[in-house]
Amino acid sequence: MAFVIEELTKDVGDKQEITLQFLGAAIVGIVEWWFTNGKPYPPQVMAEQVGNLLETNL
Repeated sequence: MAFVIEELTKDVGDKQEITLQFLGAAIVGIVEWWFTNGKPYPPQVMAEQVGNLLETNL
């Protein structure tokens, strides 16, 4: 997560707001999917996967 925060601090103005909105929607969406599908993966796996996705795409 430190990587995500570090990358976001590089953004300025509207770009940072867009990035924050995107990440917020993505995280809420994956958590909603996880609960809706009966939590098919342990929390640790979800945290690792989301972290990998964020790290790869920022």
